Amino acid sequence: MGDGIKPSLIEDANLRAHVQKLWLAWTDEADADGLLVPMQVQLLLAEVQPFEMIRMAANGNRIQFGIVYDAIGRQVAVRVPAADLLHIYRLLDAVQSRCLPHVAPAIVRLFLLDQCDDAELDRNKTAAMFAGFIIKTAIASLTHS
Repeated sequence: MGDGIKPSLIEDANLRAHVQKLWLAWTDEADADGLLVPMQVQLLLAEVQPFEMIRMAANGNRIQFGIVYDAIGRQVAVRVPAADLLHIYRLLDAVQSRCLPHVAPAIVRLFLLDQCDDAELDRNKTAAMFAGFIIKTAIASLTHS
């Protein structure tokens, strides 16, 4: 959103400029497309995980909704090792493994605002198509005299 993530909280201007230069160099290579940077980032939405998959792995781990759990219910993997992922959600329940994003309520509102904006544009286009004409004929006024 906006300008994106920036490492700008550093007070020393020279250090901040140096960190910014390194940051920009890293972000050009940070996508998980097999590039050469040691740390890469790939966004995986919960929706891409198979909700219908519930089974036991050969090592005794339970696989449910694309998340691998060990014998005592700890998450140990989500298609990639869990230690390599950031699971960012607010825990609402003791056994919760998925959640709505923090911005979900805003997404709904933004969708409705987008629809409202589209409707206003359509209303303005329709209003621009209407025209009125006033026609006066001289003959009609002469015949009544």
